[in-house]
Amino acid sequence: MRITTALNRLLDLQGAWVKRVSFQPDRVVVTVALKRRRLQCPKCSYTTPHRESKQHHDSIWRHLDLGVWRLEIHARLRRLRCPEHGALVEGVPFARYGARFIRDFENLVAWLMTKTDRTATCRLVRIDWETVGRIIKRVGDELLPADRLNDLFEISLDEVAWRKGHRYLTLVGDHRQGAVVWGTEGKGQAAADEFFDVLDPPPAESPALAAPASSEPVAAIMVPFGPCPTVPAGEGIPGAWLGPGSELDPRLFARASRLTAVSMDMTGGYAKSVREHAPQATIVIDNYHVVALATKALDEVRREHWNELRSAGESEPAKAPSRTRAGRC
Repeated sequence: MRITTALNRLLDLQGAWVKRVSFQPDRVVVTVALKRRRLQCPKCSYTTPHRESKQHHDSIWRHLDLGVWRLEIHARLRRLRCPEHGALVEGVPFARYGARFIRDFENLVAWLMTKTDRTATCRLVRIDWETVGRIIKRVGDELLPADRLNDLFEISLDEVAWRKGHRYLTLVGDHRQGAVVWGTEGKGQAAADEFFDVLDPPPAESPALAAPASSEPVAAIMVPFGPCPTVPAGEGIPGAWLGPGSELDPRLFARASRLTAVSMDMTGGYAKSVREHAPQATIVIDNYHVVALATKALDEVRREHWNELRSAGESEPAKAPSRTRAGRC
């Protein structure tokens, strides 16, 4: 079997075939060509048979290592002119836009970051810290579902700290899915307000609608919606018809209005933001904090009772709480 045929089957590059292979002292260079003839914009689905120009150098992507050798994919690409994004180098199906790694490599790095720390990932795949961050952003932008914030009813707000508590990351979790759906740097009310701004972006300002010249009734939207969606224009409840220049209240369709419960710790910043943006939601304190407060209160009562017994000269009863706590009674 020819080496090009073998690597063509092993690499299984989507939309490309192996032209030639060269072995260098520290790497294997695989030159490929795209199967399609039409050029595709890397930022959208626009395709065209016409090219703007052709590159005079190879574009390079790193593949998963082939044993101890670094494996590189080379391809000579063309440029096209997209009516929306201008002149760009054509996109390739086996790599994301702006990446110098193939999809399999970036997916492996993203998976490793869910199982281990960044230092171990960098040593294993031989890339630096900043590259890991850029890879995670590209993978997250592509694979995270765009509608993950649509069906939120019971959520949690909490923060995690790193660098010995000097920096914080606020995470929003969906209790029904059992997964984190959103996150941002920071904590407290500012971070929660940022989440609600993403959940329900402020409506764009639109010019006032001009009043119709005719006095005949025009089609409009009824608020609230009746049981029949085909109410003729001008009929139904007159007060429910929108007048000229009026708009629907965006709070009627706000996703924050669907929240029924929000769990959080006992800091006041998250609760203040929830009361402002989702006043109908029930604020629930995490059971960890409730148990911690109850344990602290019980310990204070125990210490107070122990001190009272010692002050009264009752040494034996004073030792009983300590023996009980240590499990010796």
